[in-house]
Amino acid sequence: FLAMRNAHEDCEEVVKQVSKNGRLMFVLQQKLKNLKTTLHRWNHNGFGNEHENLKSKLKILKDIQLKLTTAGLEVLSRGIEQVVQQKQILHMDNPQANKKSLRNMMNLLRSYGQA
Repeated sequence: FLAMRNAHEDCEEVVKQVSKNGRLMFVLQQKLKNLKTTLHRWNHNGFGNEHENLKSKLKILKDIQLKLTTAGLEVLSRGIEQVVQQKQILHMDNPQANKKSLRNMMNLLRSYGQA
């Protein structure tokens, strides 16, 4: 079988074609590997470690959100205290109205905490 193939006139041409294509494919494969490595290095040098950058940005965002929430609660608390003080002044002679105002303020504060 092998001798018959070698004796055929097209056998040498087929082997040459395969070796050309094989070598070209090998060269292409090496170039693609090199490109992958080069792009990876370029990406890391140009943009840094994506996972670390993302972690850092998320931490900054969480800190800002915490500050905003804390500041918002403080402002709300001060506002409620002022309203309660005003109500107390207005209803000094009416303790029932004062209790109702305090209940309303506490409900408002609870609803803000659940939002």
